[in-house]
Amino acid sequence: MVVGVGLAWLLRAIGAPYFQPSSAPYQFGLHVPTPAAGDLFALMTSATGWQYLSVIFPMGLFNVVGSLQNLESAEAAGDRFETRSSLLVNGVCSVAAAFLGSSFPTTIYIGHPGWKAMGARAGYSVLNGFVITLLCLVGGMTLVLRVVPLEAALGILLWIGLIITAQAFQEVPKHQALAVAWDWFPRWPPGRWF
Repeated sequence: MVVGVGLAWLLRAIGAPYFQPSSAPYQFGLHVPTPAAGDLFALMTSATGWQYLSVIFPMGLFNVVGSLQNLESAEAAGDRFETRSSLLVNGVCSVAAAFLGSSFPTTIYIGHPGWKAMGARAGYSVLNGFVITLLCLVGGMTLVLRVVPLEAALGILLWIGLIITAQAFQEVPKHQALAVAWDWFPRWPPGRWF
């Protein structure tokens, strides 16, 4: 992370384009979530809400499948979590967040083998959730992005992708490795080669 921050600041200094957070001066304040259940129900009972259901439903299904994949990844790394209770808590938290105006569903952590290899345990998740919640409640994300460039933080996603790729090859039987490699090639339209 330190190397990423240093490189990002160096590239900014020589004029490379970069993500610029809000230039408004930071003001400390408490930003408590406000209930938005009325707005949510109004959207879902309007023609506009039903118009976007063709996007909402597949994205919700994608989130469930992703959570199942993350549970499977954790089990392959030696940690088994109960599927029903994990998905139930995940779903209840997503609905609670939606009632508070969030358009982002919660999800089960991705990259479990990598976090485990770094020594992270349950306390890491609790601390991470606490810090992000605190930053959001005081409007501190913009302040953090002024110090830690977004480009440096995105390196974590690359690292997680490498861990997941390695696990895909390590966990399948050797005779199926070709299928894993073949699936990494993009197809257009999706699902078709010709």
